[in-house]
Amino acid sequence: MIASETVLRQAGLPANEPYRLLTEVLPVPYAPPILFLGSYDKDRLRLLLEVATRFLHPTLCERILDEKSAFVAEHRPVTSLFVGFEGIDFEAPNAGEQLQAYYQWAVEIVARHGGTNSRLNRVLTGDKGNQLHIIFGAPVAPDAPEQALRCALALQAERPEFITQQKVGMTTGKVFACAVGSGNRREYTILGAMVNLSSRIVPVCPDGAVLTDINTMRRTEHLFDYVEHSEVTLKGYQHPVTVYRLQNEKQASAGSHMRHVSRNRPLLGREEEQEQLLTMLGAAYGGEGGFVAVTGPVGA
Repeated sequence: MIASETVLRQAGLPANEPYRLLTEVLPVPYAPPILFLGSYDKDRLRLLLEVATRFLHPTLCERILDEKSAFVAEHRPVTSLFVGFEGIDFEAPNAGEQLQAYYQWAVEIVARHGGTNSRLNRVLTGDKGNQLHIIFGAPVAPDAPEQALRCALALQAERPEFITQQKVGMTTGKVFACAVGSGNRREYTILGAMVNLSSRIVPVCPDGAVLTDINTMRRTEHLFDYVEHSEVTLKGYQHPVTVYRLQNEKQASAGSHMRHVSRNRPLLGREEEQEQLLTMLGAAYGGEGGFVAVTGPVGA
């Protein structure tokens, strides 16, 4: 970040030239350090590190702990999903339990369709509505909008009964992925116009639907069926934006996968085993990974 002399002086920083590269990490007002690392012995610090890293993406942990690659800011192609949801009464005694159940359910679906290529980035609640923010393509692996689309379809198809309304807005494009915050508290997130657009799409999305931008549609129209929703007026955008409603995954896509496992000659017998393999193969195409070991004596 480059700051002007005026801004630097207002922040109480040295300002000896008209512009200067800002390298200092500024403190957040009224945010004193929560942990005083100097008061812990080494064994307790190791335990803290072991526990804390379980809540972070493995790649982020590697970069943060490696002095040579601690810098995690970069431009990346990413698919961004915002999921607007209603149905939790935050004044009710069980609101926390319901939100936790909804969060865990969403995390499982995101992991099923994206693995380490995806993450549930944030849970946002407030007077402007309740939303989940889901990322595909950061901090590792290229963006995979087809994975995100399958995830969105699963989110709508498997929606919990206590969630009365759920809408998904999705965009694909370049973002700036980085850790934001202060020396006291930081979080890894993505920043960019397409992130804001995916959030703005949610309010105009019908309940139970998935709306995408034109970039997502163009990159995946060979795999998924879309209907042009209409031009919509979005907050913060001067001109109407065209969005597309996701219908379903094309059957031809699934058929093309099956051709890879077809045989010129049918397998005689073993109907029960074949049925088990086909069932597991279908689950794999749906995003549920696994392993199958086929063993037996020669000629069996």
